[in-house]
Amino acid sequence: METVRPGWPGCILFITDKLKLDIGFDGPVQIRKVALPELVSSGISILYLSDFHFNRYSRHLANRLIKLVDAVQPDILLLGGDYADTRAGLMHFESFLAVTRGLATYAVAGNHDYFFGLARVRESLEKRGVRWLEKEGAVLHLNDRTVAIDGNCFQHTPADYRILCLHKPVRVPLTATYH
Repeated sequence: METVRPGWPGCILFITDKLKLDIGFDGPVQIRKVALPELVSSGISILYLSDFHFNRYSRHLANRLIKLVDAVQPDILLLGGDYADTRAGLMHFESFLAVTRGLATYAVAGNHDYFFGLARVRESLEKRGVRWLEKEGAVLHLNDRTVAIDGNCFQHTPADYRILCLHKPVRVPLTATYH
């Protein structure tokens, strides 16, 4: 396990044909590598980012995240909430969202987004083509596979792969259904 320097967001999940990186929350940020054979064989890459908590001092973090997304070039980008804590932070979040142009990008809310203003966050996301998954889901087709991405609800859509995008992964009875 590798500890990541402070200044990175709280959660990152990165799945490619080579590895899965999972950066946790609640304590020091760590990277754990786990292979997911089902996704590896399909050649689908996923990047999950969460807990930015952008504020007026977050320009550097926004730039680092833009470089990360550019370097990874995921097939799917999942955003897990807690995007901005201040109005100035929302500007940095919006500049980060420029990197999502052309990417299949999906987002759910975090607890801080409710405090900051869910309507403002959602508007920023949707204005840039990000699909809002709060109490919804989406289905996309990649590499001859069907991928269902659920927000905080379960869809009964047939799919080759199911992904549950949550802000804070907790024990959810339905998680056995997901990859």
